[in-house]
Amino acid sequence: MIYSKDSRAKLVYMVEAVPDAANAARLKVGQPLDIELHLSPS
Repeated sequence: MIYSKDSRAKLVYMVEAVPDAANAARLKVGQPLDIELHLSPS
């Protein structure tokens, strides 16, 4: 859970993602992003 912008800076993870073509052009290399991970039950 993120409590503040200061604590958020400490919670950084590197992930690899492939955006869809419609959104790929809007992204810049190295740009910080907020993501949501949705897992389907197995």
